[in-house]
Amino acid sequence: MKPDKHVEARRLRRDEGKSVKEIAKLVGCSKSSASMWVRDTELTLEQKTELANHYKPNQQLATQKL
Repeated sequence: MKPDKHVEARRLRRDEGKSVKEIAKLVGCSKSSASMWVRDTELTLEQKTELANHYKPNQQLATQKL
């Protein structure tokens, strides 16, 4: 039996440190639903750093285009 989408979303956030966008794509829901389901899930410092580093190059690129 496949777990409910919100249960899978919370597992992906807690265990794998996935972003809301990645979670939404993997479980097949909207980003807003994924965000609501995982909003109270704590991330480790390592997971937070990994997410920040993942988005940093995109932020720098956007700033350069301005």
